[in-house]
Amino acid sequence: MMFRRVEKPLMLVCLVAAARCLSLASAMFGPVSANPTFGQVILPADVDINTVHPRPPTILDSKFGYTQFRANDNRSTLIDARNASWIVDNTGPRRNLYPFLIDRSIPNLEVIGGTVRGVIPLDADWQEIYVNSAAVMVRDAVGVSVCSWTIRRAWDGIRIAGASDGFLIDNVFLSQIRDDAVENDHGAFGTISNSLFDGAFSGLSMSSTTLPDEQSKTVTLDNVLIRMQAYPFKGQLTHQSPFKVEAESPSLRIRDSVIAIEDVNHIGKSRLTSAWAKAIDASGNHLLFLSDDPLPDDYPLPGQGWTVLHGDPARNFWNQAKADWVAANRPAASRSCRPR
Repeated sequence: MMFRRVEKPLMLVCLVAAARCLSLASAMFGPVSANPTFGQVILPADVDINTVHPRPPTILDSKFGYTQFRANDNRSTLIDARNASWIVDNTGPRRNLYPFLIDRSIPNLEVIGGTVRGVIPLDADWQEIYVNSAAVMVRDAVGVSVCSWTIRRAWDGIRIAGASDGFLIDNVFLSQIRDDAVENDHGAFGTISNSLFDGAFSGLSMSSTTLPDEQSKTVTLDNVLIRMQAYPFKGQLTHQSPFKVEAESPSLRIRDSVIAIEDVNHIGKSRLTSAWAKAIDASGNHLLFLSDDPLPDDYPLPGQGWTVLHGDPARNFWNQAKADWVAANRPAASRSCRPR
């Protein structure tokens, strides 16, 4: 058998033709491959995104539905999913537990969303439908930025896992979350900013039986709105603490944020007590009790840096804060994450 050397110009033509075929097939039949090193698409000529991201970006432009996008050992500095969408489902016959998953990446990856619309039951008991699941999950990605996602009816909203210190979650809109809005159970340090969590069973989780001592690290909340919502849980209608922390969890810095409590008798009050103790800095924040139910005498309240409102004033404050956030941040069409 004889082999003929292929000259570089011919190789380039073949590669271009192959890329065009992949692009055409993706447009006709959906995503050809979930491997981010293939089928990369260039943005329109008026968007010079390579001035910010010197490596070729991965552009996702498809309705993935129940098809997972997974990038192992990602080498791109940008994954742009602004025109992509997924369905998250942890109970039905077409389960899609982790619709968007990055498993290991080069440092400082930017992940721009993107919409995940879930079908997680809202009226079923937490214990009956518990399956480990997250709409967006990033593992072992130091300095990762997760920005401009809209996620609705998920189990966990966004999960930061593994070695992902220096993470940023910015300008995300999560609603109807049956478990954690953000799970950071491996205790990475990072920042959550300019985000709305509207109807979460649990706000920020930094709790695990295997969590090492991460008390020297800090997680910052800056202009974050969290409304806790009661769901069926082990035979009762309630929600967790806004923060799930342990003695070994990172410290908290909370600025210009709003936490709204629906059920004053919610579970996890001891965790909330621990969270207030871990707040090394707090300023310009509001704690809202949305119901007219009297506050239990032993309810743990924060220290300096918080204004506490109850009943009508609390409801009015939340409604205005949410409306202001939506007006300022949706639709989200940023081409890059906010500079840190």
